[in-house]
Amino acid sequence: DITSLSSDQTLTNNITGLTVASMTFQGTSSNSYQINLTGNAITISGGIVTAGGSNPVIYNNLTLSASQSITGPNSVSLGDLNTTPTLNLNGFNLTVGSGSGNTYTNIYDTVTGTGNISLLSGANALLNGSNTGWSGSASVASGASLNVANVAGLGASSNTVAVSSGGSLAFCDLSNGSVAQSINVGGTDGLETFLGCGNGGGGGGPVDNTPAQVTLTGSITLTADTTVNGLRTMTITG
Repeated sequence: DITSLSSDQTLTNNITGLTVASMTFQGTSSNSYQINLTGNAITISGGIVTAGGSNPVIYNNLTLSASQSITGPNSVSLGDLNTTPTLNLNGFNLTVGSGSGNTYTNIYDTVTGTGNISLLSGANALLNGSNTGWSGSASVASGASLNVANVAGLGASSNTVAVSSGGSLAFCDLSNGSVAQSINVGGTDGLETFLGCGNGGGGGGPVDNTPAQVTLTGSITLTADTTVNGLRTMTITG
């Protein structure tokens, strides 16, 4: 609970092999103080929830022990630009958002294991790691946005991505990168590319001066009339 914080607070997990049902970050802070969670790895079964004004940053290696969600109106960051722990899906699925209201998630972690990542309506998420060890799929619902700031952000080349009409898959901060995953997409601004990557929310997203250029080499299937938006170059060869 961050209600009484007078500065950013770092909490360290000193327990080896810690397993938790869920993590909830709550309370309000007039100075936007936050909780930083560090230390030993954590296995989690019931998801992560934010409430109030909390914008936690979790630096621990995380392993899922059940399919679960990240929900709440505030930003959750798994790692940051300088610290990239591991998020092991471990055969389970991760959902961002509840389908009602906005949820912001920045995944700087390296995603590994088998499992699917799904964004429900109102979800905004960033994949920033080199996630070649992740096998599965990503789906983006109408009203959701998935931002990718690494050419390997979408995982193994055999992974698939489905973007519903009204959803958005954005590539950013990429310099002449190639993305091999198969993508099903439809709708206005279904594909986007930008110079600065709009993060999952809460500030602190990766923004640099690298020209954002991306080549999509996997198969592209249009499920509806589709427009490509952005100020940078996108080449489709798949």
